[in-house]
Amino acid sequence: MYQIRSRLVNFRVSEQELEELKAAAALHGARCLSDFARTTILATAVRECPPAPTNGALDDLLAGFDRRLSALEAALRRLNGTFDHALVPPQPGDYLKPDD
Repeated sequence: MYQIRSRLVNFRVSEQELEELKAAAALHGARCLSDFARTTILATAVRECPPAPTNGALDDLLAGFDRRLSALEAALRRLNGTFDHALVPPQPGDYLKPDD
């Protein structure tokens, strides 16, 4: 769908940068330098700055973190209990004596 573009983004380039941009636009088959610049900048912005999650997506993300944190806490409790049990010094009678 065609979108009316009424906003202008302007930046300056050197002669060398302009020639590099023109060559890149031609290499990519762009209709014009403006289309090439718009497409390239928007693609980079989307790739490197993804949109913020919506409230529902954020809730799902936080719920996932909460589940993972709970699993981690449970694993640490089990590990701590294992260490506590391993660090208790043996008491007399803990070992079975072989039958004579």
